[in-house]
Amino acid sequence: MGSLHRHIHYTSSAPGSTPTNDSRGCKMVFTPSIKYLLIKTATASAYNCYLLLSEVAKLIGVKASDHTLGCIFHSQGYNCHVPKVKPFLSAAAKQKWLD
Repeated sequence: MGSLHRHIHYTSSAPGSTPTNDSRGCKMVFTPSIKYLLIKTATASAYNCYLLLSEVAKLIGVKASDHTLGCIFHSQGYNCHVPKVKPFLSAAAKQKWLD
């Protein structure tokens, strides 16, 4: 809030009342319930786990950019990293590791 806005807000409010922060910041694009529905849909089945985020959004009828969807999932601890495949250790490799 700029100084002019702050001055207007303070002078227009009733004496003795404190200003509210309701008008500060960006408005939420998605409610927490829609975020929950997106994540629940994406993790509902093994098939849905491999869908693109935009396809998951289409399943529930939400229109959003890939960046916005990625931010929603990232804020809940999900990512699109593919785990590295590591071979099992043979008996010889285990013994070599211990020596």
